[in-house]
Amino acid sequence: MKKVKKEGRSLHKCVVKSNSLVEARYRLSLQEAHVIFWLLTQINSDDEDFKIHKMDISEFSKMIGVEVDNQYSKLRLVTRSLMRRVLDIYESEKQEWLQVAWLSSARYQRKKGAILLKFDPDLKLHLLQLKGQFTKIDIIDTLKLKSIHAVRIFELLL
Repeated sequence: MKKVKKEGRSLHKCVVKSNSLVEARYRLSLQEAHVIFWLLTQINSDDEDFKIHKMDISEFSKMIGVEVDNQYSKLRLVTRSLMRRVLDIYESEKQEWLQVAWLSSARYQRKKGAILLKFDPDLKLHLLQLKGQFTKIDIIDTLKLKSIHAVRIFELLL
């Protein structure tokens, strides 16, 4: 994965999803999509399992270009919603449908201004160690889009 420096910290420029995940049936708000894209940037190409990732609220706010004010309480609502959002992914090699939520957990560290997030383990096949049939998405391009519909169309066109 290519990386780009942003304010002293490294941010993955591209994220990778299996084509099955890109084509999956799901709905997200723009804020939910931003959280998922942030979480995707935390995955390293050599990761074999999902890790818990610490989202610093102020850094996340800068990344998406919004004020830090009230982001902590807004993100609590967003992550709660992500834990209820179900993806329907058709796994063609198994000829099965997988129904899974985006997140397995979200832990709030209020005094540290951070949230600990982890993808659901059933998404491992669609996000880790991908060798073929995947889509590479430039995170910078997706953050410029102002509508979730534009983000989904962009992903599908890639």
